[in-house]
Amino acid sequence: MGKSELNNKSIQSLLAELAAVNKRNELVLQAAKLGTWDWNIETGEVIFNELWTKMLGYEHHEVMAHVDGWSVLLHPDDAENTAQELQKNLDGETSFYLNEHRLKTKAGTWLWVQARGCVIEYSEDGKPLKHTGTMININKLKIREEQLLQSKNLLEQEVQARTSELVASEEKFSSILQLAPEGILTTSSNGIIQLFNEGAQKLFGYSEDEIIGKNITVLIDNAIRDRHVHLMKGFKDGPIKKIHMAARNDIKAFRKDGSSFFAKISISKVAIKDDVIFAAIIHDITELTDNQNKMIVATRSAELANRAKTDFLANMSHELRTPLNAIIGYAQMIEQEVIGPIGNKHYLDYADAIHSSGLHLLSLIQDILDISKIEAKKQDLREEALDLTSVADACSIMIREAMKAADIKFTTTIEAELPQLFADEKSIKQIFINLLSNATKFTPNGGKVSLKIYLSEAGNIICEVTDTGIGISEEDIPNIFLPFTQIKNQQFPLATQKGTGLGLTIVKSFVDLYKAEMIVESKLNVGTCVKIIFPSERTIYKH
Repeated sequence: MGKSELNNKSIQSLLAELAAVNKRNELVLQAAKLGTWDWNIETGEVIFNELWTKMLGYEHHEVMAHVDGWSVLLHPDDAENTAQELQKNLDGETSFYLNEHRLKTKAGTWLWVQARGCVIEYSEDGKPLKHTGTMININKLKIREEQLLQSKNLLEQEVQARTSELVASEEKFSSILQLAPEGILTTSSNGIIQLFNEGAQKLFGYSEDEIIGKNITVLIDNAIRDRHVHLMKGFKDGPIKKIHMAARNDIKAFRKDGSSFFAKISISKVAIKDDVIFAAIIHDITELTDNQNKMIVATRSAELANRAKTDFLANMSHELRTPLNAIIGYAQMIEQEVIGPIGNKHYLDYADAIHSSGLHLLSLIQDILDISKIEAKKQDLREEALDLTSVADACSIMIREAMKAADIKFTTTIEAELPQLFADEKSIKQIFINLLSNATKFTPNGGKVSLKIYLSEAGNIICEVTDTGIGISEEDIPNIFLPFTQIKNQQFPLATQKGTGLGLTIVKSFVDLYKAEMIVESKLNVGTCVKIIFPSERTIYKH
């Protein structure tokens, strides 16, 4: 085998090996998604690999293989900076050319790329001859950068806006704090005054300059300063966040001029880093305390007067009822001519008037005594489980004759299997009789009166007395429960002449005693409905 044949084989082997290396490099470039260029600086010719042109959406033959083919694709805004960076590398000022710029795609959009390259061949006199490098698509990265930049700008704007709001809020809070009528002050954990608003200045007589920096104890009575220090130490170290010091004789604050006042104080603590700040709101309650003391004295006086009134009425009722019963008895004997006939019949009329007036006066005395007992809370209530059907029947019998005389139709409706009511039988009867008597008295002849008792869905026993009487005007309804009050009615004048004007007052007193609710609905010349709603706690269900 000759030397030429061996050389040919060696050359072919080297070429094959070189082709394999190029293939491997091309695969690496494809895997890394790198476009490449090889630029002949003297001729301007540029060899772009297929990835470079495909990155921009072009076929390989659609891009001019010249440096001008690249220049026309360069974004105008990036041209100057890109040229400067490239020239620095050609002049040897940088080891590598590294630049980010935009190139125009075939679709007409702009693609962000990063180019990295260097001079790989120089002439003997040091002039650059060849420049090669790679290009990578960084469009998504730049878009993300732009989004992050926008987010950063928005965040900065938001922070700036929030800062402005906080400053404005702080100024507003400071203004409110200063203008608040209450005394407001803050101290450090060791009691040094840090804030003293205008309300506190007016309250204590100190100016802000005079008091800031001083200890809170200057505002406290000497006698309780040690106790105050001990209390605040326990408050600082304890779990409680707020304490209230209510009106007591020993809660006194001292003004600059030495005078004192009763104070109501609320103290809160706020932990800031390793320290604690106390904030106090102070009210001058001297006037309130004085009023409360006056009210206590007045209440005691009223209780004593009420007790004296009750005792007086009890004694007087006894003193009056004894001779009154005698007068009523003698008048009745004269009416019945027990001893013998009376010559003049007018005397019988006088005896009847004496008898009727005596009974009216006796009823009035009894009503006054009942009200006094209720007001003094001396009413003897014997509460038990009541069958309201039996109570209603007994009351109906007592009132039936008066209704019959007035030609009034009376009906009673009681819910079947109605539960029992826990109450005093005598007082409930008095409620029913007074309501039914009132309804009868103010209902014209031929009218209707009804008593209805039923259980509500909430478990309340409800008693209703309804009539078709003269009715009550809306403005008069609040007055009907006042003692000795009778509403005038020109269409029915005789009704106001009967009774004492205490019937509804007694009913209302018993209703309040049972903590029940009383509702009056009425319309002039139509009628009235009085509804009493007993608390559900008084409902007793039968087993």
